[in-house]
Amino acid sequence: MLGALLLLLAMLYLLSNDDLLLRQQDISRLKKIGKVAHAKNDVRQKVFRQFSWKSAKQLNDLHLGDSLFTGAGSTVEVQLSDGRILTLQENSLVVFASNENQLELDLKAGRLSGSVDGCVKLHGDLGKQDLCGKDSSVEVSAEGHLQVSNRNPAVAPSEPKVQLNWETEPNATYFHHKNNQAIKFSWIKNPIFPHYKLQFSRKADFKKIIFEEPTLDASLETKNYPKKGHYFVRVQGDSQIASSRKSMALKLAWTPAVKIEIQEIEAPVLTTPKSQQKFSFARNPDGDLLQANEVELNWDYLSNSKTAFELEISKSANFDKDSTRFEKIPGSRKQWIAKDLSSGQYFIRICDSQFAGEAEKVWSEPVAFQVEVQKPLKLASPSLINPRIQYDAPSEKPIVFRWTKVSEAVKYKIETSISEDFQESKNFESKSTEFKWDEVKNGKLYYRVSAISSKGAISDPSPGGMLLIRFKQPTLNPVEAQTVLGKSPEDLGEPKEFPVTWTDLKEVDSYQVQVSENLRFTRSTTVESILPSAVVTVPKPGEFYYRVRGMQKGLPASTFSKPGKLSYQLKVPLATPLPIEPVDQMTMFFQQTSLPYIWIEWAPIRQASNYQVEMAADPKFEQKVLSVETKDPRYLIREQLPSNLLYWRIRATGDDQRISNWSSTRTLNVLSGRAPASLRPLTPGTK
Repeated sequence: MLGALLLLLAMLYLLSNDDLLLRQQDISRLKKIGKVAHAKNDVRQKVFRQFSWKSAKQLNDLHLGDSLFTGAGSTVEVQLSDGRILTLQENSLVVFASNENQLELDLKAGRLSGSVDGCVKLHGDLGKQDLCGKDSSVEVSAEGHLQVSNRNPAVAPSEPKVQLNWETEPNATYFHHKNNQAIKFSWIKNPIFPHYKLQFSRKADFKKIIFEEPTLDASLETKNYPKKGHYFVRVQGDSQIASSRKSMALKLAWTPAVKIEIQEIEAPVLTTPKSQQKFSFARNPDGDLLQANEVELNWDYLSNSKTAFELEISKSANFDKDSTRFEKIPGSRKQWIAKDLSSGQYFIRICDSQFAGEAEKVWSEPVAFQVEVQKPLKLASPSLINPRIQYDAPSEKPIVFRWTKVSEAVKYKIETSISEDFQESKNFESKSTEFKWDEVKNGKLYYRVSAISSKGAISDPSPGGMLLIRFKQPTLNPVEAQTVLGKSPEDLGEPKEFPVTWTDLKEVDSYQVQVSENLRFTRSTTVESILPSAVVTVPKPGEFYYRVRGMQKGLPASTFSKPGKLSYQLKVPLATPLPIEPVDQMTMFFQQTSLPYIWIEWAPIRQASNYQVEMAADPKFEQKVLSVETKDPRYLIREQLPSNLLYWRIRATGDDQRISNWSSTRTLNVLSGRAPASLRPLTPGTK
């Protein structure tokens, strides 16, 4: 037991210290290919077949078969024996091997950069390739990304730059389900490049290649692309052209990078109807559906325009063929209408039909919903909106019966009756929910409404409504009091007519006017009129009252108006003045420069306090030239009178507004300028 333990410890020591396995003189026999010129931070070197890694600073020489490793934030610069300098970047691992007596760099991870003059074989994840250049700087990654540039930009390349172009530029978006849809890329073939590589990268600089696939053709169909994400895609063409007998020059070209998106298609997702959603379809009293028997199905799905769908609707949760209906739906629509479904439970599911035959169909989660086709409904009765109408006539507004709308009705029957039991009624129809009643008659009217469907089904009538029509009282217009001057102090007055008017009740046949000496109208006279006006007669002077009411078919249609007053006053006149001077038909001549001083005189009247004098150019005294008052029974005219035939008269006024009648009218002929010969005084000695 103890011996076995000692043997195990010895083996572990040998593994940890390879100097015992490979002595120093063995290292001296290894082929030197260069040296470690500069190591920064964590740089380790493993010599050929040794097991342990040592710091690169401890070993200056670099041998064929050695390995170099750089940690995070670390770099190492290697100077090869032929003068080339290579730099291994951080997080990198390279093995310096030999292939056909030529140095081969096996880049396991990371990036390698440096100068190249000639060719170096490179081995990476994508196989072997020659790294060639002429005094060029290079940078290569383990994934195979290579950049070569001339170190002297002033020196033009010996051959023109060759580019690649797409024959068909890649689409912006590609869809697939489990990579079963091949993506095709095509480019213009260039005879310079015998082989190509399709490359995917997350970034446009292609420093890190995510996916690469080689081909010898100018097109490639692949199913090995990434499942989803945004990428830049390009095609690299490369060729080996003989530049000398000893080395080969590598020529590279790329198509323009195109940004694409790859989307992995999931199963369609049904958005409507919701699970266990219930659809109820009502029928009208005629048995017709009130709305279309349709269920709208909608779903979400990421697809291109060429996508098509298969939809199954079934009464079986297992989608048995005998109870399942199949539909093909173009991808431009994500909607389908299920029509004329009978009552019951249904199940629906949908899939993308473009994958049929290539992969298992990706069905959506089934959704169940309910359909109920109702029995015909009984036609509803309308409800009266204004079951009690009080109408005061006359009115500018019409009488309108209104009721609620019944959705299944196309018209309505209106019944009217003077009795509440509708034993005797009149029927009318309306296509709207109102009816205008144009018979304005004093009293009560009962009405009710029934709904009628398009095929003649009729509902029960609504509860009855009542219309009460009342006429307003006429409003009397004011009547001016009349004052009559008696013919003499003994005059008792004669009957007097008064014109009276009132507001028009419009709908009545006639009006009845009553006139009485008292407000109780116990003794009255009656006048009938078909117009809102009449002439009533007051038999004698005094205060009288009158009132008016509307009549319809010989019966009162309104109440009496408020009483109006008729005032008839008879005044006892003063004695009529008697004109004295000038005499009737007298002619007066005046010079133009002289004032017309004329005295008018009349006999004084007892109890008179004033006298009114009027002079006019017409016998009706409408063209007055003089109107004055005086307290004396004469008046001196100082006003300029027109040259014309003038008429004049006088009347007396006293207390208590007593007046006399006008005197008889006299005429006065007024002349101005030189008097006529017939009026000149005779000169002595002439005839």
